[in-house]
Amino acid sequence: ANLLAEQVAPAQPQSARSSSDTAATMAVSLNERSPDATAATMALPAQTSPEAELTAMTMAGVRAAGVGVEGDFASALAGEWVVLAPAESSDAAQVMLFAKTKLMVGKLREPPVDLPLRNFPVAVHKDACQRVSRQHLAVRYDGILDGIVLEDLGGANGTMLDGMVVKGGAPHPLEAGQQSILVVAGVVTLWLKPIRRASPVVAALPGAPMSAGSAVCGIETSHGLDALVMTRPENRPEAAYAMVLRRLTIGGPGSELPLAGARTHAAIEVGMYGGRWLWRVAGKAAAWRPLADGTEVDCGGRKLVARAGAYTAFD
Repeated sequence: ANLLAEQVAPAQPQSARSSSDTAATMAVSLNERSPDATAATMALPAQTSPEAELTAMTMAGVRAAGVGVEGDFASALAGEWVVLAPAESSDAAQVMLFAKTKLMVGKLREPPVDLPLRNFPVAVHKDACQRVSRQHLAVRYDGILDGIVLEDLGGANGTMLDGMVVKGGAPHPLEAGQQSILVVAGVVTLWLKPIRRASPVVAALPGAPMSAGSAVCGIETSHGLDALVMTRPENRPEAAYAMVLRRLTIGGPGSELPLAGARTHAAIEVGMYGGRWLWRVAGKAAAWRPLADGTEVDCGGRKLVARAGAYTAFD
């Protein structure tokens, strides 16, 4: 409260304050205060409806670096691919998380393809999905552009992005914060959205070994994006994918990856550090926890269980 008072006193009418004054105030606030304090201050507006409060709480952890790791860091899953699978067989919700800067997309359900594309149920759409090439396209983080680019790999039946044909061999950048619609071979539709980085670089995390500094993905990296989220609202909307470059919130409305059919505003934040997956409840500047095999999390009222990635998840 004292820090806020120092930033805004004496109060001025909105019209009287220049944009440079506002920018300077925000810059000092973010630079001088810890991420946890910033998150706590930003968590709730002064007067909101209950629904708005819940949304704000969901997103409050976006700038919170956390105070360390609570639990056995070594128990956290360490692979590049993690699946949040439904705890109940009747639930179709599923989230696939990839800690990679490049995803190969095609119909193969084996390497080098990371994300096999198909419509569900597979038995019904099998013939149509044969139009997708074995290695159809690549989606990657470009460190020079500091953004996501998409590249068609010469698939026979083509690729369209926002209604325009994607020419093979030419990278097409995606605008951060904007939704794009990708249609592969005229069959499978994905909605893509790059998520801008919203938290500081975490050089050290108490409770975890010091990162070696060579991490490709993780909250210790300085990537300009946190993630790329991919949803499929036209077929099996309960399923989603994400390229997790640093961290991401998943759950109900207000999350960076909101799940279709979410029953509540409950959300988690997932991230990588030192090559291992971590999680915590979104909206709290709390310690990270190991995302171990079998960890159950609440994402929008859906109970999901963490597992190591496997191609059987695409059955």
